[in-house]
Amino acid sequence: MKLNRYGVIQSNPSRPHVDVIGVPNGDNDIIAAVFGPSTYSNNQASMRKEYTHTSDVLSIPVLTFKPRTTAESLRIAAHDFKNFAKPQIFDPRWLQAGYIIRDSEGVWFNPLNADRAPVDDMNTLKSLRDKADKIRAKSGNVYIGQNGFGFAEYGSFTQGVQDKNTFVKEGLALGLENTKGPVAKNLNEIADEKNYPKGIDVFGFAPSKEPIRRVVSLYSNRAILGDRLFVYGDYWDDDDGGCAFGGISSAEGTAQKK
Repeated sequence: MKLNRYGVIQSNPSRPHVDVIGVPNGDNDIIAAVFGPSTYSNNQASMRKEYTHTSDVLSIPVLTFKPRTTAESLRIAAHDFKNFAKPQIFDPRWLQAGYIIRDSEGVWFNPLNADRAPVDDMNTLKSLRDKADKIRAKSGNVYIGQNGFGFAEYGSFTQGVQDKNTFVKEGLALGLENTKGPVAKNLNEIADEKNYPKGIDVFGFAPSKEPIRRVVSLYSNRAILGDRLFVYGDYWDDDDGGCAFGGISSAEGTAQKK
């Protein structure tokens, strides 16, 4: 080894530690972390950095993260929602659940490639829609595809203030949760009357003449003491103050349950 200088060579700081969230998910439990509050772009950049985690449950010296789909984000948020996601994310700020595209026909969910980078080519998205399963909701169609991809026609869901039972059976909730229903079960847990007795307000999903990519976000209406859930479809990448869930992208180490 050839050195370009002599004397004391200080070590670079070690990788930052990160707390992770363990969510039961059948045979494939979810391990994720919260990033933010910041912009969605900054939160995604933070996910790509290297971290370490050591505890009596997990030992992972090197790990990186990648964004979750809207369905995965909602699965994480729904677990112990009252004690974790609601007081720590939904009440003081908002959850950046993932990317959507709005156009003149409806809402596209998780328009992503294999690396979780956004895809804006509409021919590619329409090809994916052709391969997806089509179901009927309200007076429109919902398409449920692979890897979180989906599409909901505007006629398939109600906008504005509504009750939980309306929201969780219609196209927006089914598309966000990537499920053929009949109910979006994680949103059903999040939007329960015990959490939001004044229901749900769906807004920011206006049709757009040209396709526009946005970040769909969920949060509590703090003006009325958190009594209503907001589902908003018009946040930008650089809107500051939100939090996002990152799931493990790569890890070197061991992950053992007690």
